[in-house]
Amino acid sequence: MERELKETAAAEKYYRLDANGHKCYTNGPGKPPIFIQAILDNREMSDNEFFRITNAYLDWDKQGDDAAVLEPLIALLAKWGDKLIFAFEDRMAQLLYSLDTRRIANNVYKGEHFSKDDFLYTRCVVLVNGKQYYNDIIRGVRRLGADLQFEAILYAPVCAWARCHLRAPEAYPHVPPVSYETMSNQEAWQEVTPATLASFISANVEEPLEVRQVFCECGCRDFRVRLDAGCGAMQLTCLKCGTEKLQFTSAELWQTCRPRRRKCGNCRSEVLNVSVGLAKQPDGRLQRVYLGARCVKCDELFMLANWPLD
Repeated sequence: MERELKETAAAEKYYRLDANGHKCYTNGPGKPPIFIQAILDNREMSDNEFFRITNAYLDWDKQGDDAAVLEPLIALLAKWGDKLIFAFEDRMAQLLYSLDTRRIANNVYKGEHFSKDDFLYTRCVVLVNGKQYYNDIIRGVRRLGADLQFEAILYAPVCAWARCHLRAPEAYPHVPPVSYETMSNQEAWQEVTPATLASFISANVEEPLEVRQVFCECGCRDFRVRLDAGCGAMQLTCLKCGTEKLQFTSAELWQTCRPRRRKCGNCRSEVLNVSVGLAKQPDGRLQRVYLGARCVKCDELFMLANWPLD
């Protein structure tokens, strides 16, 4: 009887239509919160609704006991049945899929070997820290720590379904439309290429550029970089043959510069690929140079410097 009541409640339409045909949801006895009514009606959950639930229905006073932390969430999902349970898991899978990228993994592990499961459980931490934290990770303005994990949230939908239907968790019937397993987001794991770096430089500059990658005469493209943007000068040291190559300056002028060695801001490696973007005036004369780099160790892309060309 309890299961039948839950299924009936989950199937109920909680809205009425106003004079303009818009859905209106109201509070009332036996009704879920209004935002959950909309989820049940639409059978899907937005990012904002997902984070609203994880913000409100996790008991962090019980931190250290993952099952206790998750209990309010599992109770909520179980109370309102399959529509809410499946919508929650679908949105969770989509968020984890969006976090499943080479760039984020390299930010976490600094180009070192890592376990696929560990990266999944670390991504789960983002799900319980709010929408702004998620946005910051996606944009790259915040980095995840490899020592933080919250695997238990993956099993909340299954536990809720088993409680709702008084069934064994192994009988759980739902499969999300995307997989949250590490490296399922194949496009986001594609190797960074010279074309990727060229696109990155162009995307960071408003004016049209002619972009080319720098190679040593020996064919190597891995360098240690020293530059002085104030002087408008750069020195590249080939990692393979040791040749030192000056760019945009002479040996005489280089002696007056105060160059600094450039490192990857993510993993601190000094071994970089370098591409040069040249902006030209309408008459074809060179106007400005833009330098971008890819870290050979962790694939981080970043701008090195830019300066005007006389």
